[in-house]
Amino acid sequence: MSIYIVKVTTTKEHIIAQKINELSHPDIKKAHCPESVVAKPVFPGYIFVDMNFTGSAYYKIMNLPFVLYFLSPSYGIFSLEKNETQCIKQENPSLIGLPVIITRGCYQNIAAVVKDITFPNITVTLPLGIDTTVNIKSLMLIEEEKSVPYGSMVKIISGMYAGLTGIIQEADNSTAKLYVDVFGTETLIECPVNSLEVMT
Repeated sequence: MSIYIVKVTTTKEHIIAQKINELSHPDIKKAHCPESVVAKPVFPGYIFVDMNFTGSAYYKIMNLPFVLYFLSPSYGIFSLEKNETQCIKQENPSLIGLPVIITRGCYQNIAAVVKDITFPNITVTLPLGIDTTVNIKSLMLIEEEKSVPYGSMVKIISGMYAGLTGIIQEADNSTAKLYVDVFGTETLIECPVNSLEVMT
């Protein structure tokens, strides 16, 4: 199979990639919508489809809403060369060195720094200099430091406790402890400050 570029309506990239992945066609392996750690498409208006280019696969994709055309040179439709494929798999290099919070998996809620990016995975450096690789969708960019005062009512906006509310018991510039209701039991948890939103 090879990777082909499909032009789609801008802002519909994720929807089309999902629809293609739901087709269950033998000649269509997977549609990719490369995105940055802030969940924005890196190539707005384009998705990349790993597929065997057959007539039935072509028409299956072209019949989906918001699909415009397969990107092609003057004569015919061709897949990407190997070196071109490697280029699209490199996410925005300006993200390297930026701080992130891991939002899923065994390192959930741990701060890290982006070290290397190879779509769809990102290598990050954890505290104590440990490197690990996580999926790009398991990270949240730390955009700025924020503080939450003691006694504030907050809502958790990311991570496994997203949607729950609680009152801050203690906090510093990076983490906060608060009581939340988990299945009817008041539980003290610790969350990154950047995953909290102060309620007014």
